[in-house]
Amino acid sequence: MYSVPASALTGLKGSDGCVVATDGTSVKAHVAGSSLGRTLVTIDGKAPASIKADPGQAVCDAR
Repeated sequence: MYSVPASALTGLKGSDGCVVATDGTSVKAHVAGSSLGRTLVTIDGKAPASIKADPGQAVCDAR
């Protein structure tokens, strides 16, 4: 489980969305909860080394 800022999530559909690596690659993520202003997510596959805190309108297929 990873802790990310809420603004790092894009393409949310229910509790599924994406985080965007600093190289621009979207990675599927599932919101598991939140605590103290941070969003707790699980990542599908290998987690990126770093993510964009505000990815804007990045493409995400969170089905």
